[in-house]
Amino acid sequence: MVIAGGCGKEFVTSDVQNANLSDAHSICVDPLNPHGWWIGGESTVRYCDGKSVSLVAGIECVRGDADGVGGEARFSLVNDMVSTRDRKWLYVSDYANHKIKVIELATRTRRVSTTPVASPIVVDGKCREDLFFFPTRVSLERSSSSAADEGEPALWIAATRLFRLDFKTGAVIWLPLKLGVESVDFMPNRTLIVVHQQTLYSVDPRTREVTRLVDDNERSGTGNSQFSFLAPLCLIVDSAQCAYIFDRSENRIHHFTLPPALLQT
Repeated sequence: MVIAGGCGKEFVTSDVQNANLSDAHSICVDPLNPHGWWIGGESTVRYCDGKSVSLVAGIECVRGDADGVGGEARFSLVNDMVSTRDRKWLYVSDYANHKIKVIELATRTRRVSTTPVASPIVVDGKCREDLFFFPTRVSLERSSSSAADEGEPALWIAATRLFRLDFKTGAVIWLPLKLGVESVDFMPNRTLIVVHQQTLYSVDPRTREVTRLVDDNERSGTGNSQFSFLAPLCLIVDSAQCAYIFDRSENRIHHFTLPPALLQT
């Protein structure tokens, strides 16, 4: 199946072969539909069910920053998205607006809202309105409980720092990883894997302990080391405890097995 199209085409629903996805920046798989996914563009979020592509929120080729219902909402480069397991909420990394927005999927309203945080938020001694500066990736923390209604307690955000947003309290904490966090993803045992400054780290969400997975003697700085990358764009950790990193400078995908110590729950 090929999905392609030209810029400037406005539509609400289109078949997959005629849909305009030339501005696509991110995708998110539908947890309740193996053939469905959301597509993040310059100014829109769309949904593909395998047969057609429909507009969820935003307007094609019209950037902005606004909450609202469906086409009333505005985005400025949807860099990443993640859906809750029950498919009720879709969290969006609105990169150029320095915000995390949430789309209500449980109803047909498709209301878009800026994710609230407890205020004021002070980072490095300064009150920050643009807290999530240039957010690149988002990942939902899974509950340690096996109960289905526990859901996801927090959202982790890769931006100029690594942030954790608690959904119940709105509290935000950040970890000592500065100057850009490229990507994040969770292992099945809830350990967070982070790509930061071309190196791989693990983070224990319970203790917030950060561990570097490569030392200076192992790191070559050329992209040849097992855990060193020149320009990492995306990180995915699968159920087999393997990590995949897309390195845009080398135009390749790195694949490796995570250290055995991280596999312990």
